[in-house]
Amino acid sequence: MKYPCLVREFIHDRLYNSSKGYFMKETHQLGQISSPLRYHDISGLNSYLEVLGSSYPEFAFLTPVEIFQPWYGHTIGNYCLQVAKSQPLKFIEIGSGTGTGALSILDFYKNHHLKTYTSLQYYLCEISPVLAEISQKRLKEAHPELVKKGQVQVVNSGVMDWCQSLKQEVFIVGLEVLDNMPHDKVYKEDSEWKYQTLVTEDLQEEKQPITDPLIQECLGIYQKMPPKTDIEKEAEYQEGIIYNLMKFFKSTKRSNVMYLPTGTLMFMKHLQNWIEKPHYILADFDYLPNTLPGKYAPIVSQKGKESHEKKDYSTYLVNTGEADIFFPTDFKLLQQIHRHTTGRPAMAMKAHKFMSKYAKKDWTQTKTGYRPLFDDFRNTSFLTTE
Repeated sequence: MKYPCLVREFIHDRLYNSSKGYFMKETHQLGQISSPLRYHDISGLNSYLEVLGSSYPEFAFLTPVEIFQPWYGHTIGNYCLQVAKSQPLKFIEIGSGTGTGALSILDFYKNHHLKTYTSLQYYLCEISPVLAEISQKRLKEAHPELVKKGQVQVVNSGVMDWCQSLKQEVFIVGLEVLDNMPHDKVYKEDSEWKYQTLVTEDLQEEKQPITDPLIQECLGIYQKMPPKTDIEKEAEYQEGIIYNLMKFFKSTKRSNVMYLPTGTLMFMKHLQNWIEKPHYILADFDYLPNTLPGKYAPIVSQKGKESHEKKDYSTYLVNTGEADIFFPTDFKLLQQIHRHTTGRPAMAMKAHKFMSKYAKKDWTQTKTGYRPLFDDFRNTSFLTTE
């Protein structure tokens, strides 16, 4: 690691350093549940929370695709089947983790659309050697023929290493990966964003005038972002008073600091060079509580042993691999980044609306009618493109 460095370079090192990065260590904190939750046997909300808490692995986080398996992946599989312009289907999943998303999507086609299943291609890009090995083992056990034929492949590399030219429509699946994309930190002075941030070897910040081309490009996209439409404001209003109060109080805390999603811009620009028709399916957190100060600021946290235990940090300036650094995603800004890189529009919707449109109503339904797939994780959204 060469110092001083930009914040995005620092965060990338903390998370993805080849030997010490948070996601690269043997003791990674991306968890698996031992078996899918039996939602139809759960009485309701309180029982769901109890069962989920008891299912949490020690010292690990669980993502929605893991908690709601296989139904979360089935919903994505159903969406792809409905909107695909041609067959065979081709997928690239970035940051595929332990492979649960791919397994759930493949199971959907195997059980319900065998013709699609036998012809599709699915690439999993996972930068962590440990997680890539776990994915390879699980996929080989569940889908041996597709693995043997090379139709399902685990690639132990990051998305920025993708260098295969593809002309046809490709579904780019990214589930909870935007939150770990490196960001840059900029400062405002006299109502203008004037300074970029460098990190020194002794973990201190230095401000300097904005000269980095990627920061300039991302800042330009942000500054050209149109205001929210009445329809978008109404959709937010319908999310409920608690959600809106949290976002309101956060928005009123004016800040001269912003974390720009330069890593997201970089990965979309990169894939646009190689994939002629990328069709994005990106799901992530649109709001996070208790973040560091600043617009789009992250949570910096280390998972504890129990499901409710964690250690939060007051700074992102941590030692390599010490903590997770994850950011909320502004899906309106994400739409603008997508349009900037591809020239095409994208649709953003709350995760529960995506599920209502493409999932079956009884998936994850408990005895009282509570449906975690639809009703939990209300602070998540999807971006899809056509």
